[in-house]
Amino acid sequence: MRKWTLIQVFLRCFVAQVAMGMRYMQSFGFAYAIYPGLREVYPEGRKLTEVFRRHLSFFHTHPVFFPCILGCILRGEIESIRGGGDSVQLAATKDVLMGPFSAIGDGFFGAALRPLAAVVGVALAIQGSFWGPAALITIYNVPNLWFRLEGFIQGFRRGVGVLDKVRQWQPTRYMRWMRVTSALVGGAFVASWVHTEASMPLLSGRGLWTALGSLGLAILVQRLLSRGFSAIYILYLVALVVGGIALYTA
Repeated sequence: MRKWTLIQVFLRCFVAQVAMGMRYMQSFGFAYAIYPGLREVYPEGRKLTEVFRRHLSFFHTHPVFFPCILGCILRGEIESIRGGGDSVQLAATKDVLMGPFSAIGDGFFGAALRPLAAVVGVALAIQGSFWGPAALITIYNVPNLWFRLEGFIQGFRRGVGVLDKVRQWQPTRYMRWMRVTSALVGGAFVASWVHTEASMPLLSGRGLWTALGSLGLAILVQRLLSRGFSAIYILYLVALVVGGIALYTA
């Protein structure tokens, strides 16, 4: 397959979620993304239409691993036309891969990397640093783009074996460390902020109320985490509370 065709297929992954429905989810985006590859593999006519319609079945996975499965299925289509596969097997492959990749993507990008990027970015931005938004964008998007590109390449090269390749990257291994890092950065930021506010004369009550408010906020966050609340929503709550306290003590 030509490199330009593969580039077209990969670039279409970034707009694959533009058209989504409750019934078929990402199926329209999947069919749109894989079409340049199908058009090169199959001749124009009824066969191309049949294959294209086959990819309109239900499909939904994490957006970052969308190119990974797409590359795998495109490889399967090439092997199928060469006599080494069938449509039933390809459909089963999509169903098998989208679940594990959804879980990995939600855990790594949604529950670990995004809160880490947000904590670092917010901590720098509140200090008035330009590097706040730059850090947020960089920390989240560099791994995001790398997983998309490398996943597509490995999916096209390995087919179904791409799942084993992703396991070798061990993304779940780094989830715990990213969560711990988020907590450390957030704790250091709150401690620094409390130290600055508490250094005010206690006669005014502002430093005391700041310390008590921060202690209450820490207890609230611990209780929410223990009850299974999402870390990203807790981060939004903390930002609102801290902002409110800052306005009150200003």
